[in-house]
Amino acid sequence: MGTFSRHRSYTEKVLLARKRRKTLVRIVLFLIILALVRSFLLQSYLLEDDAMAPSFVKNDRVFVTPLPYGPMFCGLKLPAIAQPKRGDVVLIRQDPSPFQGGVSQIFRAFSSHYSLARVIGQPGDSVVRQNSDTSYFSIRPLNQDAYQEELTASGKPYAITECRASVDCQALESIFPTGQTVRLAPNEFFVAFDNRNTLSGSMVWGPVQKDEIAGKVFFIYWPLSRVGLR
Repeated sequence: MGTFSRHRSYTEKVLLARKRRKTLVRIVLFLIILALVRSFLLQSYLLEDDAMAPSFVKNDRVFVTPLPYGPMFCGLKLPAIAQPKRGDVVLIRQDPSPFQGGVSQIFRAFSSHYSLARVIGQPGDSVVRQNSDTSYFSIRPLNQDAYQEELTASGKPYAITECRASVDCQALESIFPTGQTVRLAPNEFFVAFDNRNTLSGSMVWGPVQKDEIAGKVFFIYWPLSRVGLR
């Protein structure tokens, strides 16, 4: 009986070790698949403020896909299959803090923060605020003579939160004065927050590079009362 017991104990240890190895392999495979999904297909982002109100509000949880604009994998930027278009809401590797000048450039170089913003202008566009009474921008697409209001240029319906009071409008005017024109070079995009009281985005950062755009926002999945495509 003693020999049989020892043999059975050894067999059980071998089977247990095999079971543990299989479990470990499954966990590793799951983590690899999860990393691939997050890198190429789907990411989650929680909004921590109302900078994109009214379309997106604080505590919204959204899905972002990095695939169209070139996902990051193992520290490398893969080729894009599309470029951001006017009106798209994108995830940007930026910090929304309104630093300016050289400090802003240094901070951006080392920032690992993300924020949501709307693409207002794409490469070749000229962007201007032609009217001091509005927070909307005007866009002159490449090779066109006339400016278009940003909603017309994007072809997408969306709402913005205009400056609430004269002091906010004056702050907007001081940061991005009426008549100031930004001409976008290749691979440059002009972005802004839908809540134009949030005085940041390209008004402060300047144009963002294509490589700084981490993905396209397309779906609110929480809270349930706000679930839907965007």
